[in-house]
Amino acid sequence: MPAIDLSTVQVQVDDLPSGFMPIDLRMFGMPGFDEFVENPEDIENYVSLVSMFPLEVIISFLTQAASQTEQEQMEAYFEDPQSMLDQITAQMGEPKEQEILTTPTIADRSTAVGVVLTMGEQDFKVEMMVFGRESVAVFVINTHLYGADPVVSVYDIAALLDQRLQAALSSAAQ
Repeated sequence: MPAIDLSTVQVQVDDLPSGFMPIDLRMFGMPGFDEFVENPEDIENYVSLVSMFPLEVIISFLTQAASQTEQEQMEAYFEDPQSMLDQITAQMGEPKEQEILTTPTIADRSTAVGVVLTMGEQDFKVEMMVFGRESVAVFVINTHLYGADPVVSVYDIAALLDQRLQAALSSAAQ
């Protein structure tokens, strides 16, 4: 099978309402990307974008399973969303609240979780959705002020990225 070009499966500034721009998370005192994931070399298409008014951060990235073992590890997120909550807690601290979100299914499989975390003196809602097709899993994270509606939902971003993933996989199959 030819290599799959997944370069289009990422969030672009133009996909979001005006006011979003690329950001290095360390500017907010948050850990760098390489501190959030176990194997940064396995991650593709990492994007982080911020809107300052209202404050909202969008992160997306994807990973491809290169082996059966990696595929099984990926599937664990879909089968056990609590494992995602546990990973967020381990990396970012004990949440004030946590929940498995009810969202429409995207792609072949998907799951979503939400936590409320205190960063500095402010509470933030972190919503994370993971969806997958074939050997690809796409992660979308939206962090916004707790109690405020997000400017763009994690579901809407995931639906857009799934359209791009479908197109990339279809092109590779031809």
